[in-house]
Amino acid sequence: MTDSEGANIVRAMKRIAFAFAALLAAACSPATEEAPTGPVAQMGSTDVTPEREPLKANADVLARERFGGDITQETVFFGDFNSDGVEDVLGIYQLNDGAAPVAMVMWNEGGQLSRRRDVRIEGQNPREAMFSDGRVHMTVDVNGEPQQIEIFAD
Repeated sequence: MTDSEGANIVRAMKRIAFAFAALLAAACSPATEEAPTGPVAQMGSTDVTPEREPLKANADVLARERFGGDITQETVFFGDFNSDGVEDVLGIYQLNDGAAPVAMVMWNEGGQLSRRRDVRIEGQNPREAMFSDGRVHMTVDVNGEPQQIEIFAD
């Protein structure tokens, strides 16, 4: 081994040691987190618990008043639209007109729901509803392909 080859090996070892020390320092440093800039999104739940049963029933009554009796409830999502700590409801209903389903946003005000908005949604099989700051992001199937849509609560 020549002197220049030995010097190259020493430099390479120093670089490796320096890189390892930098990784070790980063791993041992306390994590820094940025403060959230808005309300945290939460996944909407479709579980109808005994506590949620009155909300589901109230949602059905409001939907039938709004669209008439000949509707089918596809899905109901429970979550907090307006960050007030109270679960609101997003009901997905199929009307008998053959058109796209309707998403009906209902806010929980003292245990009673009030209709805020209803919107036709293009797509089928609504799922994965994320509630955040007056909006819902949800996945639906359009022509067999999953697609994200956004619904504004107010």
